Amino acid sequence: MTVRASGAAGGPGEEGLGEVEAGARRLMGELGLRHLGASLFSLGWTFGFDRARRRPGCCRWRRGEVPLKRITLSKHFAAALGWAGMEAVMRHEIAHALDFETRGRSGHDDVWKAWALQCGAEPTRCYEGDEPAGAAAPYQGTCPSCGAVYPFYRRLKRPRACGACCDRYNGGRYAAAFRLVIRRR
Repeated sequence: MTVRASGAAGGPGEEGLGEVEAGARRLMGELGLRHLGASLFSLGWTFGFDRARRRPGCCRWRRGEVPLKRITLSKHFAAALGWAGMEAVMRHEIAHALDFETRGRSGHDDVWKAWALQCGAEPTRCYEGDEPAGAAAPYQGTCPSCGAVYPFYRRLKRPRACGACCDRYNGGRYAAAFRLVIRRR
């Protein structure tokens, strides 16, 4: 899923999400039909957007009483990159869905790589590019000892300490002396 972004500024914006959704749904139907004989939707898969800021796409599944089969794309990445930038991501995630449907699991192993190639995706697992504009972490934690800065995308519910300082000076255990000072950006 190597997607190269030359910077997120200048993307299609929120209005381009409809185009991304239409393309994603079309691919889920076409590739499912081509490789499994049925649309992924008819096999119980759903599509949606999520609010991820560090990864462009995700394929989730779960068996059991409440099964889950869902492919999501980051709303932030989709708004910044449009369908042209997200198509490769969608093909990557569909390869996971096809892999799961045929063997009950999926990873970035050789079997999945074969599925990725059949779906027209690069058989890699890395996103290479910048975070979309507006996706910067809304919270920052700063270590009072070394000054290291840690990004946080959600408000913290419990104290966190600088991992490097705790490792170096306290045997890897939490130490209040290295508790991060959290600020909203």
